[in-house]
Amino acid sequence: MQPLVTILMGVYNEEKYIKAAIESILGQTYTNFECLIINDGSKDNTVRLVKQFKDDRIRLIENDENIGLTKTLNKGIRLAKGKYIARMDADDVAFANRLRTQINFLENNSEIGICGSWVNVMGDEEGVIRWKLAQEHEEIKAILLFRNALHHPTVVFRKSVFEEVSNQYDPTILYGQDYELWTRLILKTKVHVLPQALLKYRLQSPSLNPEKIKYQIEVSKRIRCKYFESLLNRPLSDTEKAALAGNWNKKSLVLAWLNLSKELLQSGHLTKKGKLVFINNWLNVAAEILDAGFSLSLKSLAPYLFFSPTALNRKAKLFWKVLKNA
Repeated sequence: MQPLVTILMGVYNEEKYIKAAIESILGQTYTNFECLIINDGSKDNTVRLVKQFKDDRIRLIENDENIGLTKTLNKGIRLAKGKYIARMDADDVAFANRLRTQINFLENNSEIGICGSWVNVMGDEEGVIRWKLAQEHEEIKAILLFRNALHHPTVVFRKSVFEEVSNQYDPTILYGQDYELWTRLILKTKVHVLPQALLKYRLQSPSLNPEKIKYQIEVSKRIRCKYFESLLNRPLSDTEKAALAGNWNKKSLVLAWLNLSKELLQSGHLTKKGKLVFINNWLNVAAEILDAGFSLSLKSLAPYLFFSPTALNRKAKLFWKVLKNA
């Protein structure tokens, strides 16, 4: 029987957690799936542990050499048999109702191409920390202008939608490849996040590696610039790119950021709800701008908000009061 869902997992030296991840997949209450595991040159016991599972739904593919997660995922997309592709990392654990919940949602909402969820973070206090995200498409579209808005290993998407954007994650990006992909896919399809934790996300020390974090920050800056360019349908100047990168040491850069914000709010790409989310996130960014720049920002953006300049100033003053007392 042709599987409706392909669970895609790229693995590299995951012997410590791979067994628990696979057990959580095989324990799903929804059963019409294949689990496509691509080994990316592991040097530990990862492959041996995968082969211990005698379940026909598991399909193990081995790369000839280590090619990295991004290219491994692209390979997996091409090999996937399912109508839907569910991402999963080898160190995470899916709740038993994950697939059933997301597939039922997608089957009943044909306009949605990508479905994510909240997560519980695994660590010293497992299950205590729950990472919540915005749920609706217009909120997510606005948040992507500032940061990633989806937990990658929770996402289930229609393979047909993925094929509309060159059928691949950007192979030049080592980390943060999902953020870049969402900024392209959200212009092609609707995105929704279910307001419940369907995955236990493991936060490991390697994922907090300073060099990796630095790389992701720089990549995120480039992704935001490309996303702005897509929405505004024009290239950004070097000054505008510097402003989006958070370089506000000159008044000209502050003005560039303000004018970009104004142009975006006038462009029609954001709904009323999207504009409100944009402004709320913009106020967080404003904390990093000089006081003079922030005052100018209020004046510059006030005509495009859905509350009065007086209300905006009241909100801004409260924001600064909280900030100073933190």
